[in-house]
Amino acid sequence: AHSHVLEGWRERWEEGRTGFHLGEVHPALRRHGPRLLSRPDEGEPPRRVLVPLAGKTLDMAWLAAHGHEVLGVEVSHLACEQFFQSPALPRDSAEAARAKGLKRVHKAGLVHLVEGDVFRLRGAPAAGRRHSHAEATALLARGEPYPAEVDLVWDRGSAVAIEPASRQRYADMVDSVLRPGGQVLLVALQYDPRVTGPPHNLAHEDVERLYGARGYSISVVSQREAIDSGPPKFRQAGLRSMREVVYVLSKPAAE
Repeated sequence: AHSHVLEGWRERWEEGRTGFHLGEVHPALRRHGPRLLSRPDEGEPPRRVLVPLAGKTLDMAWLAAHGHEVLGVEVSHLACEQFFQSPALPRDSAEAARAKGLKRVHKAGLVHLVEGDVFRLRGAPAAGRRHSHAEATALLARGEPYPAEVDLVWDRGSAVAIEPASRQRYADMVDSVLRPGGQVLLVALQYDPRVTGPPHNLAHEDVERLYGARGYSISVVSQREAIDSGPPKFRQAGLRSMREVVYVLSKPAAE
């Protein structure tokens, strides 16, 4: 069933059914990213940001332009190609451990875009010195666990795209790569669950179950009515309200 879902997302890109792609940097990232990614000490290493189900989002280039290391994961080869085409970015591409569900790793400066199944990303507790961006990505490309050194997970359209039955597994993946004290900037959509997605309804209770149960602190930092900018199918189904709720989820620091 999971492979069928992955194929469905590839087909969306191939057929141009990508209404979920935002043609600008997401306002929530612009608004909250600088605070979450600030470095009090200039001697600190750059912040590392995971962008799951990245598509060709402009957010990755924005994060890199602000000096952050970006690890994007995207299943569609076409989406990866389009990200590097506009604007044209010189890149290096290499085959990855296909048996592990990852096909290629594309690198352009601070952006490392992994082509493959996000569920194949699994973390392991970091030990000793922090790995460089290149070292950590190389581990992933060899099919080894990714060190839990991600500072921020930027989840703009991933948790709401994942099938609800797979959310626990998805949150396990996020938690495994996020360092102690790291954070998730999550954009949830909340609407009458009798209407079906994607994007799927992600209620506050779901966020509590997925992350609060792990000890994460949960803060709502902004919310707005989004029915007019949401997919037309929701309005056609008679839905009159869809709240976009932005959360900051903070993982407990190491003891």
